[in-house]
Amino acid sequence: MFVKLADVFVRYLKNCGYKDCILMTDGGSENMGKVKELITTAPHPAIQHLIAQVDVDFSNSMVEHTIKKN
Repeated sequence: MFVKLADVFVRYLKNCGYKDCILMTDGGSENMGKVKELITTAPHPAIQHLIAQVDVDFSNSMVEHTIKKN
């Protein structure tokens, strides 16, 4: 089942009590637009966006591999 990031925010993060959270993605165009809009407008918890191999030295390739297998 494919779940939109906005749905995850509303269902799990909005009322979780966390002050902030981190979303790590690659630098692909699919992570701009609506994703960037949600990240910049999320009221609580705030979402810090880290881009693999830009903001951190490692990549998310292992996560992508797992997702592609399913």
